[in-house]
Amino acid sequence: TYFQRVNWMTPLLHRPTFEKNVKEDLHLRDARFGGVVLLVCACAARFSRDPRILLPGSNEWEMAGWKWFEQVQFTRKSLLSSPRLYDLQSFCVRHAFPLTFVTES
Repeated sequence: TYFQRVNWMTPLLHRPTFEKNVKEDLHLRDARFGGVVLLVCACAARFSRDPRILLPGSNEWEMAGWKWFEQVQFTRKSLLSSPRLYDLQSFCVRHAFPLTFVTES
């Protein structure tokens, strides 16, 4: 859903590389890439009407995807190190999240 509804407008992620990294479980070994995956899930959830995307016990569709969004740490551990690719991707995808809310039923 992310690649169909969000990435086509702002082509930030290379889909074949992203899918390959997920298939190889990179998100389990690299916390930065894991953050990108969580943010992709959060943005994609904004286009779904599946109740599993909501916060537990909530019926508020405005909060769709929030359970993935809130897991991402946005402050870097060291301000002395240069940001890496996944840091930059997280920053950009993070800012797409509030723009992706869909009100259609």
